[in-house]
Amino acid sequence: MIPPDFDECFEALGLEPRASLAVVRARYRRLVFRHHPDRTKDDAYARHRFQQVTHAYKTLTEAYARCNSSHPFGRCQRCDEADDLFRAPDGNYYCHRCATDRRGRRSLPQPPVLVATCSGVMVALAAAALLLVQGVRTGTWGYLAASLASTGFALVWLMVLCLTIRYTVSGQQRRRAARS
Repeated sequence: MIPPDFDECFEALGLEPRASLAVVRARYRRLVFRHHPDRTKDDAYARHRFQQVTHAYKTLTEAYARCNSSHPFGRCQRCDEADDLFRAPDGNYYCHRCATDRRGRRSLPQPPVLVATCSGVMVALAAAALLLVQGVRTGTWGYLAASLASTGFALVWLMVLCLTIRYTVSGQQRRRAARS
């Protein structure tokens, strides 16, 4: 499906929007034959019309070719060029040039990233397990109480870690995750 922002291309060829590729090709051949500079010599309107028709045909054939690609094809919201579009973290679609800097790195705003490590939780749980084993082996209530305290500490640490991760995600991303 060709995006609606290509209506002016269909209009330049004198076609209804969403015409098939075969109809586009046939109309292009007829218009190019009529307005070709070799046939019209110094007619400025014919030369302009030839360029307009050629541009519209090129844009539409690229759009039809890319309809089944992995990236949508359309007009970039920053530079208004027709190209493959990439969705940015802000939800808008941009072409590759606008979505990256000259060295190929992403230049659009990045979502917040938090690297969460659970190694502290694992250490606290391992200590709780060792204290539990020691308490059962020796029969001392002190070890069992320390094991229970270490387990509680690990659970609180894990809860804080999960809440920290939850609140670094934007509201829009949270709603999208809730829907899926």
